Amino acid sequence: MSVLSNTGGGILKGMRLTFKHLFRPWITVQYPEEKLAMSKRIRGNQVIWVKETCIACLACARACPVKAINMEVSRGEDRKLKVDHMSIDFGLCIFCGLCVESCPTKNAIYMAAATKPQPTAVQMLKRRKVKVSRNAVAVS
Repeated sequence: MSVLSNTGGGILKGMRLTFKHLFRPWITVQYPEEKLAMSKRIRGNQVIWVKETCIACLACARACPVKAINMEVSRGEDRKLKVDHMSIDFGLCIFCGLCVESCPTKNAIYMAAATKPQPTAVQMLKRRKVKVSRNAVAVS
């Protein structure tokens, strides 16, 4: 008899919790029409690089723990460093924010919350000219 009373008590406890949450206000939103306010502490899910303020010091590329930032730098006519090419591999990026902290100008690279949909892993692989099948991934 005690087995039945223990089982029934557990069910009643679960149902009480369910009904308690049933009458709370909803916390979900209808996304395209409504948007939640982002926290000030969010690191973001998008790294933005501003070429005009970058001094080509490579501090961000050196600070990246997974080496997701690739920069090609050369000297210009005025003997100052300039960035020829800069890319961030978002498949590798862990959004730790070390690149932002290491930037001496503090505004050449920053993180922000994305407002447009981010590419999926398959889309990123297609950009890298990788053939994706059901069972294997082949780099060409």
